[in-house]
Amino acid sequence: MYSVDMSSLSNEWDAVREEARFLGSSIDTKLHVLNKYTSSGNRYNVGDSSVNRSRRAAFLQDAREVEDLLRQLEEVNRKLEAIVYNKAGGSSNEHTLRRYHDVLKDYNHEFHRVRELVEKQMEREDLLYGGTSASENEPFLSSRNRSGDVLLAEHEHITNSERMIDEQISLAMGVKENIHHQQRRIAGAMHQLQITLKKYPAINNLMQKIRMKKRKDTVILAAVISTCLIFLFLYSVR
Repeated sequence: MYSVDMSSLSNEWDAVREEARFLGSSIDTKLHVLNKYTSSGNRYNVGDSSVNRSRRAAFLQDAREVEDLLRQLEEVNRKLEAIVYNKAGGSSNEHTLRRYHDVLKDYNHEFHRVRELVEKQMEREDLLYGGTSASENEPFLSSRNRSGDVLLAEHEHITNSERMIDEQISLAMGVKENIHHQQRRIAGAMHQLQITLKKYPAINNLMQKIRMKKRKDTVILAAVISTCLIFLFLYSVR
């Protein structure tokens, strides 16, 4: 239970803030260490399972330490909340408290981001290099063979994809050729029709009369529609 004496609360506030600053500095240092696991210098060695297990254990230990520091910082934030409540607030103290909450949220976000990134990297490297559960006496060639099997499977997948793409391209080329053939047939039919019209003027004259009548009907229909619209407009404005 926190005392309501103002001087005591002020001293406690300063002490808890100092603890929060210390925890924040420790978390920064540990997060920097965790980030190093994502660099190329800390990746697994193919065939060296003992080193890989050691690095995994070190990462898990560092991650647990960060989690413990985050829990401590969360507890410190709760202490600060209690002090602010007992002191009946204060704009500066409330602002400081919000800032510590934001800092804790940022630390949690960064920790989960780095941990997820490193875990995915470890899983990927375990898949490529045969994992870290093999015995230390396992020959280097065995790990290379497993890696080669993965690469061969990937190569087969790529080959199958290329074959499917080639089939689709061949099908598209066939469709294109068929369309060109149809276009040539239509062009030939139109050419034959033009020759027929020139050879038989009566048919040509008949076609021209039909086209003229069609245009005349179109003009008449447009005139009727326009007249109706004009009458409707005049009727509506009355």
